[in-house]
Amino acid sequence: AASGKAAESASVSRSSTTLLVKNLPHSADEDELRQLFSASGRTVVRLVLPPTKTLALVEFAEPQEARSAFKSLAYKKYQQVPLYLEWAPKDIWETPPPATAAAAAAAAAKPKAAAAAAGSSDQAPAAAPDGKK
Repeated sequence: AASGKAAESASVSRSSTTLLVKNLPHSADEDELRQLFSASGRTVVRLVLPPTKTLALVEFAEPQEARSAFKSLAYKKYQQVPLYLEWAPKDIWETPPPATAAAAAAAAAKPKAAAAAAGSSDQAPAAAPDGKK
């Protein structure tokens, strides 16, 4: 049985859509990385490159896209150094990705819009809520 740090790392659940990119050179560029990870039609939802520029977090829209990026980019050279990829911890993000947040808001608004369009009989007309013109 593993003990110490090995046991701790084995118990961390990992994200299916976010990669931790390590071994980046200090000259790493966010736009270059976005382009690299977006290749082959993959959708990068968000990319975070801290000021140290030695690592990055890359989140994809779908798990299949993340797996594809992992397989094609692990150990690939970027600015003369190999990229070290690993799956980020599952709860690395505190907020949902921007696209997911927008989709959730749209989905929440849909039932209200559908009910208003159907003109449900239990709602008063919007033009005269007090019954006067």
